Amino acid sequence: MWVLAVVGLAACGDSDTGEVVDRSDYVETGDLEALTARGRLRIAVPGNLDGGPALPRQGSPVTYQQELAIAFADSLGLDAELVPVFRLGEMLPMLEQGRADIIAANLTMTDARRERIDFSVPIAHVREQLLVAVDSDAIHQESDLAGKRIMADQHTSFWQTLQDIKSRVPSLEIVERLPRMDDEDVLDAVAAGAIDGTVRDSNIVAMYLGYRQDLKPAMALTGDRVIAWGVRNGAPELRKALNQFLTHEQLTRPPEDIYSADLDEIKQRKVLRVLMRN
Repeated sequence: MWVLAVVGLAACGDSDTGEVVDRSDYVETGDLEALTARGRLRIAVPGNLDGGPALPRQGSPVTYQQELAIAFADSLGLDAELVPVFRLGEMLPMLEQGRADIIAANLTMTDARRERIDFSVPIAHVREQLLVAVDSDAIHQESDLAGKRIMADQHTSFWQTLQDIKSRVPSLEIVERLPRMDDEDVLDAVAAGAIDGTVRDSNIVAMYLGYRQDLKPAMALTGDRVIAWGVRNGAPELRKALNQFLTHEQLTRPPEDIYSADLDEIKQRKVLRVLMRN
């Protein structure tokens, strides 16, 4: 069969948007049978400062994954309950404590996270990229990060990536994102030159470049990383059902949002998608 590499899964056509709740009103640490008895699947998704889900954007991996999670709940005959979480650092504890059942948030699979939760099959492969102001031409390689101020959330994989680089480039200054700064605030700070850059997954960078012309990717900071969904430890049947659903989606849904670009735009995105025979 033909496989299109570095492409997000197709947008989901389910019309159900899921019920949005501030926080789950009960604790449940059981497996699929227990969730079925309750009739609900609680899905931790990225949220905004107002407590709602992140605003939907065309081509957003976050929006797509939220829609896909709702479709997964529907496939199980469960009501989808979206639990918006503003800070990534709160998501894993919610899952561990039984206040969410899965995490659908473009989550990077890391060794540290695998010690705490289970993961689904991969839904994407990305690289962590350094985002800089569009008129910046100072950073092309790791050594150029000397003396630069790069912002990240300490609960993300980006923070650890920057810490690893700092061990080799000691003068790199890692700036922690302030508690009430959202993504757009950070991007605005980069564009204005208040900080030298920030780090995002390449699929998120591609989305940003679709509506912002004041930023560009300077370089990739990592090789390929796996993006997957989080599942609570001790829920093997839920994880099995999720993996079957995601595998079926990836095998049967044709891409609905085909992206085409000339060489200049491919260079800007720093992502080349390749059609391979498998």
